[in-house]
Amino acid sequence: MRAFGLAPLGAGIVLVVVASAGPSSAASVIFQERSAAPPNNACDRACLDAWSDRYMAALVAHDPGRLPWARDARFSENNVMLKPGDGLWKTISGKGGAISELHYADVAAQQAGFMSMVRERDYTAYYSMRLKIVDGRIAEVETVVNRIAPSAGAIGPGGGAGFTPSTPESFRHFPGFGDIMPVGRRVGRGRYQDITWGYYATLQLNDGALFTQFADDCSRSENGSITSGGNLPNGQRRPSCREQFASGNYRTDTSVPDREIILIDEEKGLVLARDFIHHNAAATTIRNAAGEERPSTQRSPSSFFGFVTFKIIDGKINKVEALTTSPPYHSTTPWRRVDADIADFSATAAWTGGDK
Repeated sequence: MRAFGLAPLGAGIVLVVVASAGPSSAASVIFQERSAAPPNNACDRACLDAWSDRYMAALVAHDPGRLPWARDARFSENNVMLKPGDGLWKTISGKGGAISELHYADVAAQQAGFMSMVRERDYTAYYSMRLKIVDGRIAEVETVVNRIAPSAGAIGPGGGAGFTPSTPESFRHFPGFGDIMPVGRRVGRGRYQDITWGYYATLQLNDGALFTQFADDCSRSENGSITSGGNLPNGQRRPSCREQFASGNYRTDTSVPDREIILIDEEKGLVLARDFIHHNAAATTIRNAAGEERPSTQRSPSSFFGFVTFKIIDGKINKVEALTTSPPYHSTTPWRRVDADIADFSATAAWTGGDK
């Protein structure tokens, strides 16, 4: 891919020097491992936030040439590799309000993240991205755009009873979601990873076993709709994250492959993950943790893809915000590392009566 706009860095951006494999390498590491430390002369939080803001300004201006791109930069939108300047670059008409903006900064991995609303002609859409900075240039951009017409609302995956729907225009992050946490309430990079992996182990073929820690009042939103925690519009209490997973009612999630932690903001206690959730719809009924047989909500093979952000406080998942789309069944990510799982073939055995 040709380089786009090898422009000098603007005010507020410092040169970044990162020892890293090239972004086109199949084995390039998206996040640093447990012992990661920022490289010398690295971008700090303010610098990484400025990269996100600069990218968004260029996006709204429809001008990728405003940004310094690595020669072999990679860019994706909704799980498809594109050239910078294609996709939302051509159709965006503005950003949402500042109240919907969330910045992430992974100083150890020299990555920036951003989640907000964008205007696309006559509609408002949910938007999230990850930037990787190498040697003062943008090496990777990964974006998710959920385009929902105003009349459709923002019902999360599954929809229906128990959800509190919203529209992109009314979206707000959970209170305190983007706050920097006191040092004593952080748990360290390795623990953030373990807690997040445990969430996905709990989710896949959910049978009521919990492999992570949830806060008692854990809430989750999916595409702006509250799906766990808090109260329903009628005042009825909605089950928390822990209670929902302990029920085993998500057993229709037959595999969660290609899940990957792609950014860790240690100061804010935020972990950003990319995931795919597949439903093979082989079973017409499911048996939850209480032994109750219920009709399956999945009538045909389907998948969800998206970014999920975990707010982890005191070693427990406190809040979850997910931004998802619906790709073709069993889609895979173009960002897969060479050692990533392709699929979980145990799912088929589990649905024929075998154990997990």
